[in-house]
Amino acid sequence: MKIFVYSASLREQSVNLKLSKLIAKVAEANGAEVDFARMNDFDMPMYNFDDQGSSGIPAGAQALADRITAADGMILTSPEYNWLPPATIKNAVDWLSRMQPMPLDRKSILLSSATPSLVGGVRGLMSLRTAYEALGTWVYPKMFTLAQAPGAFNDDGTLTYSFIESVQAMHPFYIIRFLGGLLFLVGTLVMVYNLFKTVVGSKPVIAPIPLPAAAN
Repeated sequence: MKIFVYSASLREQSVNLKLSKLIAKVAEANGAEVDFARMNDFDMPMYNFDDQGSSGIPAGAQALADRITAADGMILTSPEYNWLPPATIKNAVDWLSRMQPMPLDRKSILLSSATPSLVGGVRGLMSLRTAYEALGTWVYPKMFTLAQAPGAFNDDGTLTYSFIESVQAMHPFYIIRFLGGLLFLVGTLVMVYNLFKTVVGSKPVIAPIPLPAAAN
């Protein structure tokens, strides 16, 4: 199986570039043939319909399409900027969507992200997920996100903590979330009980309707 692993980040010391290299090593260790690339390898202008009409598909976009077509699946690592994916990958998707046949159609992809935040870039990945699915790409249901990524890598590119250690470190947060959800559930049940008692306990009040006064 040939996997196209690529990073949407342009920065040399990007944690997403480190994550994509680590993913490539793991895929190779599990028997996959890996084609690794960065968005820096595919130079293309911002999408403009006029440019497409006058100059056609740029060479960088066509090269990206060829790499995607030659692979059995894709793994993308993308940063998150202001809850959104970077313009690099969104612009590339826009160019790819203009090609016939469209290279993303019926392909599969795993989305991943590394960020300094506690949520690991999942908000940006949701936007990317929508774009890929709209173009016929099968997006793997689970997305990999690496939170607090700047301190997550060793000098050799491996992760500082194992998966089990990461889960153990997040254990207090899971407890807090569970307690918060439990309080919400209890509050909802109390509200439903009070509503039930109000409806059942209420009795209709029959009030006499006064007759209109006779006209003089």
